Formats: sequence, structure tokens, C-alpha cells
Amino acid sequence: MLYDYAKSVADPEEIPLDSLSYGFDHTNVDEEKWGPEFNARCNQASMDYPILVVKDKKNRLWIADGNHRYGKAVIQADEFISGYIVDEKNLPDKAIEPAPPEDDAADHSHSHKANKSGHEAEE
Repeated sequence: MLYDYAKSVADPEEIPLDSLSYGFDHTNVDEEKWGPEFNARCNQASMDYPILVVKDKKNRLWIADGNHRYGKAVIQADEFISGYIVDEKNLPDKAIEPAPPEDDAADHSHSHKANKSGHEAEE
């Protein structure tokens, strides 16, 4: 549902990787930090499909679907990645789970997931 919605309201665009750093350090490909399983899945990811990015109320961009494609772009030292950007305030009801509290110091990169009725986010 979420991916279909994004395709219906936006065209894919070339998104600078450094604008997606909310929850990620795009400048540092660290296998120890990311883990070998995540890196292996990144290397196998198909770049044929645009990622899905949500802009929150603070104008931060977070990846709702496509973390492994993003990781592959980082590993390949790409500057841009193709993706849909949708504004959180325009999303259909219950399209995503709410964000964690602002004081949550955890990595936010996997905290937003598509609702089970939509296209599920990669982890």
C-alpha cells in the first residue's frame, strides 16, 4: 500500500545519499558496525527499484523501504540513489508506524516500517 501510494503521487528522483543520513553514516562503510549479514544483503540488492523515502515534520528524510539498496549505494560510493519521496503529513492513515520518541538515542534507520498492509520495509 505505501509503495503503491508513493508511485501514485510522485515520480522517482535522484536523491543525494547525504540527505538520507538520518540514522545512517553514509560516509563510513563499516562492516563491523553494519555487520557482515547486512553488508552481504546490500551487495545482493537490486538497484532496479527506487527506494521509498518519507519526509517527516522536521524535514528529515528517512528510508521506509530500501535500506539494503541504500547500503549498496554507499558501498559503491554513489552520490545519489533513485527514490520516491513522500511527505509524512500526506500519507494515508496507518500507512506507517509512529516514530520513536525524540529522546530515543537508538538508531532510527530501522524504526519506521511500512504497515503490514503495505510494502514492508527492509531491515
